[in-house]
Amino acid sequence: MKKNLEALDQEFADTVNQASTKEILVSHAAYGYWADRYGIEQLSISGLSPTQEPSQSQLKEAVEESKEHKIKYVIFDQNVTSKVAEIIQKELGAEPQTLHNLESVTDEDIKNKQDYFTIMKKNIETLRKVLNN
Repeated sequence: MKKNLEALDQEFADTVNQASTKEILVSHAAYGYWADRYGIEQLSISGLSPTQEPSQSQLKEAVEESKEHKIKYVIFDQNVTSKVAEIIQKELGAEPQTLHNLESVTDEDIKNKQDYFTIMKKNIETLRKVLNN
């Protein structure tokens, strides 16, 4: 188990270190631990709570900053939808992507024999795509 976790950690680090950018646009600021550990800069549409509504000036800032960084993807959590993030996505012409926050494992995840490692591998693939836009 320890070796699997260390390998996963290394794969995250390699994915970020080899990426063409470090910025990701997320529907809400849920990935601070990845920012701290791997150096990802998360640009968020709303704060830590997915239900927290950003102000008009925060929305404008998110759009401007995303355009400045040439963001092509908006990352949503697998279990939370945000109308505001969908509006920003359309404004940018960005493609939606999903990261599994492991907050809840669905019946479908269980049926598909998904576990921590398989879910995190999918997250790494999503990050690899988003960080190499």
